[in-house]
Amino acid sequence: MRRRESGYALLVVILLAALVLIALSAVVPQVLTQGQREKEEELVFRGEQYRRAIGVFYKKFGRYPNSVEELLRTNERSFLRREYRDPMSLDGKWRFIRVGPNGEFIGAHGRRPSKKPGEEDEGGDEGDGEEETEEPPAGGPAEGDNESLPLAGVASRSSARSIRIYQGEERYDFWEFIYDPAQDVGAGGQGQPKRPADGPQRKPTS
Repeated sequence: MRRRESGYALLVVILLAALVLIALSAVVPQVLTQGQREKEEELVFRGEQYRRAIGVFYKKFGRYPNSVEELLRTNERSFLRREYRDPMSLDGKWRFIRVGPNGEFIGAHGRRPSKKPGEEDEGGDEGDGEEETEEPPAGGPAEGDNESLPLAGVASRSSARSIRIYQGEERYDFWEFIYDPAQDVGAGGQGQPKRPADGPQRKPTS
């Protein structure tokens, strides 16, 4: 009799354990997804902080900053509250996007500054209609030895797929936060910089 009761008790424990596992299997993915969404929101927020700081610096001095340090402190003025880390990379390091001598954005995925009225594209229409079939390199384009070039923006080094689609891109290293003065009326350009249309703005966090 006692053996039968212990058998029933063991069966109840097994059933309870199975129910707990089933419940966890449903809850854990939701928790992980929510955590990823929060990190994505933080990535957009921090990237926009860099883009905004570069824009303010450009309007103040008429040039791009040469480093993050210049954003943190130049002429006793701070343009960036602190040096934010990339929340999607294990080491927290960004892929820096810089401006080359011909105005190209080095380190970006084929993006160039916007044309101002009257400017023509010297490259012509070669390659129009061709589809990009190769998978883009992980972590974004190579930066090379460009640390001496001015800083135009930042992007994540993570090539992971995102849940949220940001400005038409669904891979974190394609979420590029670049300041382009040609799109900023305040800097004498034509139009405002592109801002994310899928997320509320929030105040900086320390």
